[in-house]
Amino acid sequence: HIQNRLEPVYETLPGWRTSTLGAVSRSDLPENAVSYISRLEELVGVPVSLVSTGPERNHIVPMNP
Repeated sequence: HIQNRLEPVYETLPGWRTSTLGAVSRSDLPENAVSYISRLEELVGVPVSLVSTGPERNHIVPMNP
């Protein structure tokens, strides 16, 4: 099995203490949150289109205009 030959790679990224609730655009997000999203995009090779910022369905930030 291929799983037996895989080895995880751990990365530590800076976090953020500022709430994202109420953010409506990429510029409203904390800088470290945007950096985290950018790193995810690099790793998976796919752009992030929406980020959830709260419990409600309308608590989303479109990432690519």
